[in-house]
Amino acid sequence: LPSFSQQKSSCSFHKSSYAKASDNKSEIAKNISGFQTRPHPSTDKQLPASGISDTIHVKHYNISLDTLNYTAKSIKGNARLTIQSKQNGVNNISLWLLKLQVDSIKSGNQNLSFSYNDTLIRISPGSPLNINDTIEITVYYQGVPKQDPTWGGFYFSGNFAFNLGVGFDADPHTYGRIWFPCIDEFTDRATYDFFITTPFTYKAFCNGLLQSETDNGNNTKTWHWKMNQPIPTYL
Repeated sequence: LPSFSQQKSSCSFHKSSYAKASDNKSEIAKNISGFQTRPHPSTDKQLPASGISDTIHVKHYNISLDTLNYTAKSIKGNARLTIQSKQNGVNNISLWLLKLQVDSIKSGNQNLSFSYNDTLIRISPGSPLNINDTIEITVYYQGVPKQDPTWGGFYFSGNFAFNLGVGFDADPHTYGRIWFPCIDEFTDRATYDFFITTPFTYKAFCNGLLQSETDNGNNTKTWHWKMNQPIPTYL
């Protein structure tokens, strides 16, 4: 049986009075536990025959969630990805994103054409990429993030919202794609910046080190966490 490791949560957002995490801003969550699961047929549509990471590599994710709606159990934000080509003549960029709404995709000020089937986003970079070429794209998206039927996914529970990055029944088991567009493969690792906007009395905790806590003047705060060590999407 294949075995994997799972981190407690890549991000969690909750009311301050419920916070149990350390006030040490330099602490990185290290709650690692092992589990085993059986292979399960994929329920995702049109997964690529070979890994996306054979063609491209995401060097960095800059994830901004500006809306966490605890009543509708929905999120809204954008992810800016720094992508490097691993082959010549790459004219299609594929990213996983599971059953959310994609509003637009840009590179700089240029709108990029794309298609989306609730599982894969296929993006035209405008001109073909060759080996080691990089492009920065921003995906604007929103919706109600999904949960795995057995365990894993994005949860809203009372004053808490949190992500569990492994789906027991998902194929692949990595489950970053339920809340941001990504190469959701164990082999592709990237650095991260997280900008999470919460109600004023709530806190956000993500992987890495807390960089800043900004009062937006409208009864919200934005929390900036930075992860400089490359990690896969499920963490």
